Amino acid sequence: MVASSPPYGYLAQKKLHRDTSASALREALTRMEQTGCIVKDLDMGLIDFLSIVNDEQVYLCWKRGEPSIRYWHRLDEGFAGRKPLGSSQGERHGSKPN
Repeated sequence: MVASSPPYGYLAQKKLHRDTSASALREALTRMEQTGCIVKDLDMGLIDFLSIVNDEQVYLCWKRGEPSIRYWHRLDEGFAGRKPLGSSQGERHGSKPN
């Protein structure tokens, strides 16, 4: 049995669609980064924003599905170190963006 190849036109159309989608995604990511967003994980929909909490530079952290930005983490902690905004986490005045 001889394997048949898909028609050239079909493959060309699929490649064009892939290339167009990839270009649109790159443009969207660039626009997001120009606003100060740092896209951490596309699959999770995870985005960080530089901010100040208790006079310390940190990331505010948002994940797709969350209704608003409610978490933050230190620059060296990452997603696993997320803390709720307003929680004390052992800090005297709580964790609120400046």
